[in-house]
Amino acid sequence: MWTIWKARNDVVFNKKTVASPVAIVYKTLMLVKTWRPLLKPKLKPLVDDMISLVSASAAAM
Repeated sequence: MWTIWKARNDVVFNKKTVASPVAIVYKTLMLVKTWRPLLKPKLKPLVDDMISLVSASAAAM
């Protein structure tokens, strides 16, 4: 949600355009990867699986 909000603010306030929706997906993945070390060890494999699935789906677009 944070990445979508930031992209929206760039469009509204900074007159920027979004290159593609996939760019927002990749920015979201980078944000998740940044926060991953702070997760509980039990959740890390789940997040890794989610990152892999979303990355593969985004690459197919």
